[in-house]
Amino acid sequence: KPPKRRRGNLPKSTTALLKNWLAQHKKHPYPTEEEKSALAKETRLSLQQISNWFINARRRHLPHL
Repeated sequence: KPPKRRRGNLPKSTTALLKNWLAQHKKHPYPTEEEKSALAKETRLSLQQISNWFINARRRHLPHL
């Protein structure tokens, strides 16, 4: 039986950077592929993690901004 994967929270500095991007672009909170690549490089996350973070953030954070 394969071990269960535990979901870890991202570091505060990483989420702060992503939330900052989201706040600055709240009129159109969809980063381009280039922006995603830059954010991935800066945060050391994969493109998939960046994409998933934005999918969730648009649901969870945008209504509060």
